[in-house]
Order: sequence, then C-alpha cells, then structure tokens
Amino acid sequence: MSQFTEFDVVYAIVGGGIIKDGDKWTFCNGQEMPSEEAIQAKLTELQAAEPMRVLREQRNRNLAETDWWCTSDRSPTQAQLDYRQALRDLPATASPSLDENEQLTNVTWPVKPE
Repeated sequence: MSQFTEFDVVYAIVGGGIIKDGDKWTFCNGQEMPSEEAIQAKLTELQAAEPMRVLREQRNRNLAETDWWCTSDRSPTQAQLDYRQALRDLPATASPSLDENEQLTNVTWPVKPE
C-alpha cells in the first residue's frame, strides 16, 4: 500500500472510530469493514493527492520561516514580498509528483532573497 497502511486507508474511509489489534478490527457506531474495492479506490485517491499535500506542507514551512519579515515593526522588501507570494501561488502553478524516495519532483521553488 505504499506509504499508506491499510489502517490509514480504512480510517480515511470511515472517519475514525476504529481500533486494530493485530488482525482484529473493532468499529464504533455500527460501522463495518469497507469492501476491498472501496479500500483500493480510497488508496488511489490518497496516493494521487499525496504530492500536493507534501508540496503544501513544505510551502507552509517556508512561509512560516519568513513570517518575521512581515511583523509590524519591519518593512519587507519587494523581493521578500514577491518570494512569499510565489510560495502562496505554488499549489496553483506546480504539478508535483513524488519520486521512488517519496521526495517532491517537478516543482520549481522560488529563490529565497537574501
């Protein structure tokens, strides 16, 4: 199941309320084990969304590292503002994928100004 475990996929389908102890599954609120077809469909969905999730995670870290540029006692340069805007635009302008080591590829990151 690649980076997703069977538990991850079932959890994503039923929305929580499950316990797995060894091979035994316990579902709350009358939920039942999803079909193998539902599990495979959700796995495909999660795998397709993973590159964008990873991109957003890294983008958010990069933005957080530069938040101090925009505090009330500073005036960011235009280059700093442009960099932050380029980071915010990345989800709309990139088509990320993951390589065999689950590292982002096909993303051109903006260059952080000095």
